Amino acid sequence: VVISESDTPTLSPTSLRDKSGVREVIEANVIKRNATFETLKYDDPRVLAMDWLLYDDPRQLDAFDDNLAQRYSLAVVAFSFDSMAWMHCGNDGDVDSNSSLCSGKDFHEFIDEEKYTWLSGVDECDWYGVTCLEGVVIGLELGRNNLVGEIPPEIAGLEYLKILSLHQNCIYGTIPSELGALSHLEQLDLYKNGLSGMIPNDLFEVTSLMQINVAYQYWNTHNCTRSDGTIAEMQYARADPVNDYNDGLKGKIFGDNIAKLRNLRQIRVDDNSFYGEIAPAIGNLRQLVILSGGNNLFSGTLPNELTRLTTLQELVLGQSHLSGPIPDKIGELESLAVLFLWDNKEMNGTIPDSLYNLTKLEMLNLGENQFNGTISTSIGNLEHLETLILGGNHFTGTLPSELGRCHELSILQIEDTVIGGIVPPEVCQLRHKNLVSVNEFVEYFTADCRSDNESEFPFIKCDCCYTCCDHNSKVCINRN
Repeated sequence: VVISESDTPTLSPTSLRDKSGVREVIEANVIKRNATFETLKYDDPRVLAMDWLLYDDPRQLDAFDDNLAQRYSLAVVAFSFDSMAWMHCGNDGDVDSNSSLCSGKDFHEFIDEEKYTWLSGVDECDWYGVTCLEGVVIGLELGRNNLVGEIPPEIAGLEYLKILSLHQNCIYGTIPSELGALSHLEQLDLYKNGLSGMIPNDLFEVTSLMQINVAYQYWNTHNCTRSDGTIAEMQYARADPVNDYNDGLKGKIFGDNIAKLRNLRQIRVDDNSFYGEIAPAIGNLRQLVILSGGNNLFSGTLPNELTRLTTLQELVLGQSHLSGPIPDKIGELESLAVLFLWDNKEMNGTIPDSLYNLTKLEMLNLGENQFNGTISTSIGNLEHLETLILGGNHFTGTLPSELGRCHELSILQIEDTVIGGIVPPEVCQLRHKNLVSVNEFVEYFTADCRSDNESEFPFIKCDCCYTCCDHNSKVCINRN
């Protein structure tokens, strides 16, 4: 993305433009939070955008132009974000000093149409990262452009926006509540920035939303360089090392309000500070495919209503402070491929029998909890299983030979459990190089097969484990 270096706003007013009514229309219809141009500072992005629109924009729109609001809103976006990357049409492109047309060896690899620098005289629909339908902005995609700054509330002036993608930048501050007015918004991608504060309740009113990704705000170590050469460090609040570490977004993201987003297909909120219980209302999201919320501060148990989500393919809630058992009817999630509940510490109970009906399951990670009971012979039903992590629990009994039917298994961890006996040859065969399967061998097979410091006998006998641990001391060594 680029702001043309020759297009910085001047402060030389043209009386005719001052009297055009443009300022008044924008102030009445686009400027948010009761701000006025009289009260805003001269270097405020909203003032800079207005000066550019009035005096330096070659298109010189009048107060009645249908595109006035969206062109001004985009100009506010341009002046709200800093960094040297603003001077390029994306990270892989460059700009001809004599032209505002985006160029560069790799720029057009995935883009069929010509795009131009921001604040150039062409139609704003032709600016890099902007998508329009019949002249109306419906997409703003500026991910991975090293943008530094805050999302301006005036972005809501793009009232027909369907896609807002600002991921992997250096954006800090809060999510503006004004996004709740974008009644056509379908995709919100803000992941891997440095956002903080409460998730706005207004966002739950955007019932058109199909995808929300605000993950990885907490202690994000990504940095960007501002235009003055200083570094914006995302691990700190407001990207400034004088502040404390940024703890990400907060609020009850999975509270009762979540039921309003009935069109939601994906929600990713990992690595934040969201809290509260997962409300039974989550069961109303019948089109949900991905629910990912690891490394947060949730409380309570997984609600039984979660098992209504028969289209769910990924359930990721590791390190989320959850407790209690896995719902008995977990097996009704017939599309589930990933179940990741690692390191919640207080989840407990046995593995429900119905879980072994999840024949599409590829990853099952229950590690570092308080689960108990034995591993059923029905685990052989999970023939597509690639990862099975059970370590750090109170499982007992032996490893069933039926696990050998999981020919795609590449990671198996059962250390720090009470599983004993002898690892069946059928499981060891998964490491046999001549086995015809998707994987040639089990790359990571960990068990308590190291000689115990007290008894001098291993807790479990395993001739094929990759890593053997001492059950008491937890010391592990690689065998081969």
